[in-house]
Amino acid sequence: MKRVFLLSLLVMAALVFLLIWLQRTHQTDSKRPPLIVYLAPALRPAMDSIQYDYQKITDQPIELRYGASNDILVKLSLTGDTEPGDIFLPADDSYIEMAREKKLIDEVFPIARMRAVLLVSKGKTVTTWDDLLRDDLKIAIGNHDVTAIGKVTRDHLKKSGRWDQLEKRITVSTGTVTESANAVKLGSVDAAIIWDALAGQYPDETLVRLPELNDVIAQIQIATLTQSKHPAEALEFAKFVTSEAGLKQFRSAGYMVSER
Repeated sequence: MKRVFLLSLLVMAALVFLLIWLQRTHQTDSKRPPLIVYLAPALRPAMDSIQYDYQKITDQPIELRYGASNDILVKLSLTGDTEPGDIFLPADDSYIEMAREKKLIDEVFPIARMRAVLLVSKGKTVTTWDDLLRDDLKIAIGNHDVTAIGKVTRDHLKKSGRWDQLEKRITVSTGTVTESANAVKLGSVDAAIIWDALAGQYPDETLVRLPELNDVIAQIQIATLTQSKHPAEALEFAKFVTSEAGLKQFRSAGYMVSER
């Protein structure tokens, strides 16, 4: 009996020790500093899910800070080590190239593409480019000095000579592509040029693919930042985003995933 009692005490002590160790381990992991990811709102449909998956698998906190691509680039250029981030994920690779010139980034990985489309308010009919230029339509697009959708659209349409036509008809120049889409949803504008990957977030509105916008394409790339205080962890997260586990979220959200 004494041996059984003693064995029971030893087992209970071992269990208590194990529980305390697991609790301390969990507390230590939960106190890991978050990785700061600066990214464009156009990536939200996929990245919110990826953030959840990665944190669940690794217990590494991920903090997503959304903002217009150019605004983020300016912030990274000005703050540097005073407010370091770990990952840069703009809506177009032109911002990646600008960041490279400023020596702000290290490793770069391709992810997917997005195409410009027209989001039209319910009850409005827009099927052609000429329809888009009608005087009775209110049109929104992201500011071309701040957002990727505005910059890439302007740069392409200038080549075809259509930018001047469109610019005259723009009613609202927004700070992000989601602001343009929300303006359609709220009825403050009749149509907005947005990325196709965002259109699924607005099922009550009409998605129109105009031939004139077919070649307005953004290349999405993810980059680790040279200012990162956690470069190894940042690289692991970037690799997860571009692994099959991450890319499936981009596919599900409607992005055109880059072929490997």
